[in-house]
Amino acid sequence: EWATPMKLYQSATKVVPRSCKAWVCLASAYKDIGDHENARKSVSKALEIKPNFAGAFYLLGTMEEELGNVDPAIRNYELTIKHSLDTEFKPDMLRVSLNNVGLLYFKRKKNLKQGLHAFQQGLKLAPNNYALNANIGEVYSNLGKYDRAISHYRTALKKRPYGSPDMLNNLAIAIYQDSIRQGGRRRW
Repeated sequence: EWATPMKLYQSATKVVPRSCKAWVCLASAYKDIGDHENARKSVSKALEIKPNFAGAFYLLGTMEEELGNVDPAIRNYELTIKHSLDTEFKPDMLRVSLNNVGLLYFKRKKNLKQGLHAFQQGLKLAPNNYALNANIGEVYSNLGKYDRAISHYRTALKKRPYGSPDMLNNLAIAIYQDSIRQGGRRRW
């Protein structure tokens, strides 16, 4: 009877109908097969049980982001952050939500200040996090603050020595731009 995640979580919601986690797991299974209507209904059930359930808002945020709905995604990630801070401290979910909000502001809304703020808040939880440092480096490069960009890119590289090709390219560009700004002196 539990041959698929869908069947397992449908069964779980019948056995323990007041489990907000079971409803969110069912919503995630629906989302994974592209059934966003039933995913939303299942998340709504979870939020009826526990209105401040960070995991439910996180799932809505990821779903809205995948659907290209930037403002609803940001709103749900921000609710994830709020409830993760206020009611159920979930540092990993909080860090990932801050990174996701930062990316949405920075890349999709072109709001560098809001993006940087979200990334910096995430860095307070995980100072050596690869993604947060790489993203902060990219924001600082866009702001022309190459020395800061280089510092964050290097911190990211300490976490993942081979980084990603894009991040390594961004680091090289920041070093080049910084050397031009400093009158051609190299900064390796």
